[in-house]
Amino acid sequence: GTVELGRKEIVVNDTSITPTYNMWFSSNENGDALVGNAQAGQDVWLVVQTTGLVTGTRMYLSYEGYPGNLTGAVGEITQGASNRTSIKLSTKVLWAAGWDVTVKLFTDTSKTINVGTSKLTVGSSVPTLYFSSNALGNNNLNTFNEDEVVYAHATFPNVANGITAPFDVVIANL
Repeated sequence: GTVELGRKEIVVNDTSITPTYNMWFSSNENGDALVGNAQAGQDVWLVVQTTGLVTGTRMYLSYEGYPGNLTGAVGEITQGASNRTSIKLSTKVLWAAGWDVTVKLFTDTSKTINVGTSKLTVGSSVPTLYFSSNALGNNNLNTFNEDEVVYAHATFPNVANGITAPFDVVIANL
């Protein structure tokens, strides 16, 4: 028979394979719809694709610009078996000028070895308010009389479909 005297784990670093890292924003989880610009309230996915890494390898992210305007942002991701990892991020609806966020990918916890960068720009969503004499909004009014029926309208540029955008109109000093 065979006598086992002990075991020792040996880690072999294969330096013949140079890892590659790619990172981008997509409008879907599969990562096949590249986006660089988004609308307020839109969901986007940060996609990281690598080659030459072992499944389970950890990578680290940092966010610059306006990361507080995103929900779902994480600081660490793990390489999946498919060599692709997706993180769902939602852009917040802010009635403000456009903003952007730059995401950087690192291979070390101290975030000194940067292996990828991707930028997302969210367009200005400052609403335009106007008054009209009808509900369709096609007869703009700059002035109106005290007893006149007036409709308030708003247009919201760069806001994703389906976003509820409540607003108040206060008319004072008539």
